[in-house]
This record gives sequence, structure tokens and C-alpha cells, in this order.
Amino acid sequence: MEGTPEGQEKGGAAAGNGKGEIVKAKVVEWEEFQDVLAQMCGRGLVLKKSLVDREALSQQLEAALEIRKVSLERVDALEAMHRQVHAKNLRLKSAQEALRNLREELAKKTGFLEPSTRTLHIAFRAVADAQRRLQVAKSLLAGDGGLERLRKLCYSLDSRRRRMLAQLAFVYPLASLKPENSTSQGVERETANKDGSSLIIAGMPLSEPGKKLTGHAKDKSESDMSATALGYVGHMVTLVAQYLDVQLRYPIRQMASRSFIQDYCPAIEPAVDAVTAAVAPQYGSQRTVEFPLFSEGQDTTRSAYAVFLLNKDLEQILNHLGLESVGPRHTLLNLEKLLKVVFSRKYSLA
Repeated sequence: MEGTPEGQEKGGAAAGNGKGEIVKAKVVEWEEFQDVLAQMCGRGLVLKKSLVDREALSQQLEAALEIRKVSLERVDALEAMHRQVHAKNLRLKSAQEALRNLREELAKKTGFLEPSTRTLHIAFRAVADAQRRLQVAKSLLAGDGGLERLRKLCYSLDSRRRRMLAQLAFVYPLASLKPENSTSQGVERETANKDGSSLIIAGMPLSEPGKKLTGHAKDKSESDMSATALGYVGHMVTLVAQYLDVQLRYPIRQMASRSFIQDYCPAIEPAVDAVTAAVAPQYGSQRTVEFPLFSEGQDTTRSAYAVFLLNKDLEQILNHLGLESVGPRHTLLNLEKLLKVVFSRKYSLA
């Protein structure tokens, strides 16, 4: 028994405390051995229980660490989600700001477009009304008193005007005069046709405008015939203008061979200063100036200008029919062209 404690002492001394220190073995007396053994057994049980408790604690700790790990992962995920939510909130705020700006811009543009929209609605209503009136007009034109009746009236008017102009041409016939006769009678050269013949109206030749008279009986007779011819032409021009509903720019006062043609000139009162002189022509009233369509006892310049105005009336009627005049000095040729158009039926007179 004594050897056992010694062996334990040697074993304990050999083991040491792990720090290089030698632990001395305790020598237990035999009488105390039972108590020590009981203590050691109790301590063994306590140690075993401690090991079991340690194992249980270890398992609990591992479970707690696992739970902690999962919690940390969830915390990390939650933080990531928080960061994502924060970024989305920032994007949402930016989108809301852009939306607010767009709404403000839309409100401004809507305010700008409201007048145009109202105008457009008014225009739509006007177009609708116009289309309705157009349909009504089309229905009226398609009826008995519509377009067909208008065509008949235009045809009747055209025929009536041609018949009246033909009667007028019969009253004042235009004829050709041979070159030798025209030279002997002093007919104006401007009325010569392509074949060299000259035109006369109702047997009366037309002398050159502005020709000075010498006082001989021959010149007087020529002047009278020319004045008579101009009176015939003036009468024809007046009647043709009435038949075709043309308002002549230069009206003719009919007095047969002593007819006058009228021109309008501004009547200006004497101006008291430069300002009145500048304003007066714009607001001055019109006065009528008459020019003789005969040369006897008249200024040749005024009578020549009267023939020029007569040709302008003929040109106005030709332009009304869509034609050009032969020239400002070809009185009978212009009249002949007008009558040819009337008889050719190429142009409507309605």
C-alpha cells in the first residue's frame, strides 16, 4: 500500500503541471484512503457530469452560433435590402420630381394650346356648317331649278347676246375698201388688212387720228366722214358694252358725228402749302374731262387722244372676253376682231 502512493507520487512528479514544475504527490494514510477514494469517485462523477454538461453546452453553443450565423446573414441581407430600398427611394424621388416637372410643362403647354384648341373647334364647326351648306347647294343644283336650269339660262343669254350683236353688226356693217379707193379717199393706214384693203364702217372711212386739215372742201368732207365713222364706232362700243355687261372705263356721250368720250381726272383745289399740295391729289374729288371724237374746230391732240381712249374701251371689251387687242391705234381692226369672236362661237358670252 505504501508503494502505491509512492508510485502515484512518482507519476505525478513525472507528469508535472504542464509548465515544467514538479507536483509533489500527496501521501494518504490508509485510514484516510476510503475517504479519499470516495472523494475521488465523487469528483469523477462530478467530472463526468461536467463533461456531459460541457457536451450539452457545446451543442447549445454550436446551435446558438448557428443561429447567430443565420441571424448575421439575415442582418446582412436586411442591410442589403435596406440599401436597395434607399436606392429605390432615391430613384422614386427623382422620378417624382421629373413627373412634377413634366406635369408643370404639360400644364403650360395645355394653357398655350387652349386658344388654338378653341379656334380649332370653331373651325371644325365652321367646316361642318360649310359642308352642310355645300350639300344643300349640291342638292339644289341637282334639282329642277339648279345647275341644268342655269345652263339653259346661260345658253339662252349667250344666244340672245349673239343675236343682238349680229343685229348691231347689220346696222353698222364693216366692209373692205380696195387699196386704190382707200388711197384716194385718205383712209387711215392703220385699218389696212393683210391683203392691203382698208376697213370702212357703214360706208364711212376712218381717217388717221390727229391729221391736220388744210381747209379744203375735200379735207372737210373727209373730216365729216371720219367723225361720222367714229360716232358709229362709239355707238357700237357703248351698245356692245351694255350687251356684255361691261362697265367702260371711258364712257362715251353719244351725239352722232359730234360725240365725246370722257376721262376722269382728279379735281384739286389750290393748295395753300406744301403739305396740302401733297395730300390733295390723294383725297381730291374726280372731275370729268371730255375729248371730242371729231377734229373739226378742235385741237388735233385732243381728238387723237379721244380716238386712243376709244381704242382702250375696245381693248377692255376684248380683254373681258379673254383676248388681246390688235393695237391702240387700230380702231376698226379691233372692232372687226370683236365681231369675229362673236360670230365664231369660240368664246362664251354668258
